[in-house]
Amino acid sequence: MVFAGFITDGFTSSRLIAFCAESESRNLDYSSGILGYLESENPKEAILLYKSILRSGGSRPDNHTYLLLFKVCASLLLNCMDHQIRWHVLLLGFDKDIFVYNAMIYVLFFMGELELSYEAFDEGCVRNLVSWNSLINGYARSGKVRGAIRIYEEMIKEQAKWDEVTMIGLKQYSCMVDLQGMAGLVEEAERLIKRMPIEVDAVVWGALFVAGQIHGNLLMGEKATLKLLELDPSVSGIYVLLANMYREANMKRGVEKIPGSSSIEVNRIVYEFIVADKLHSQSIQSYECLT
Repeated sequence: MVFAGFITDGFTSSRLIAFCAESESRNLDYSSGILGYLESENPKEAILLYKSILRSGGSRPDNHTYLLLFKVCASLLLNCMDHQIRWHVLLLGFDKDIFVYNAMIYVLFFMGELELSYEAFDEGCVRNLVSWNSLINGYARSGKVRGAIRIYEEMIKEQAKWDEVTMIGLKQYSCMVDLQGMAGLVEEAERLIKRMPIEVDAVVWGALFVAGQIHGNLLMGEKATLKLLELDPSVSGIYVLLANMYREANMKRGVEKIPGSSSIEVNRIVYEFIVADKLHSQSIQSYECLT
């Protein structure tokens, strides 16, 4: 039976809920009604429909029903209702359905229930790559970098295969390195890099170098520079960046740079020339000769 076409009409919509609740048919598919409400301007009606049919003892929900209900909770940020639906899923055994199971993990993270999401994942009897990726990306997006690394390490330990979506979550660490570095937490940023389960690229080391430069941490800048040179020794600009960092650090410390000089012996007399020197008795003749 198709409901979706009648959802937009307010009167018909209310009668639909009553009809479903009073129906004695055990085969009535009201998931299409929930879908219709979800896509309408009043998705809360989907929850009312679900509750009405449960109270009446009508048609038994199926796995597709709970997939839609989790989506309704996420769209409306219905945290309390989400917990009720999760309890119903566990009671009816739909947590053994991989699609419902993954939807439950995702919506818990979406609601900010990180520990509950991990609990559902850890206690579940089914899991696949989507399950792992939901956790890793959920922790990463919430700024819980250590949690994401922990899940990835568990994933490797269980010999689960990763894909590009897994790497997208892990790549967000570079943003965390940048944020920590800009906040002056340079050592914390370095510790984060050391814990990264993926190969650290030039973008991450570059962020650490910039943090060291801004906060005058020469040691950290040197470490980042050495790593950048390991990745690509042919990039001469790295040496320029390091030299500039030393120069800026010396200026902050009030250290005056000693100007370069050269000397020449003529008729047993040694003449010394300093960069931009205009005090020498023959400086005018020297500059004219050079030009």
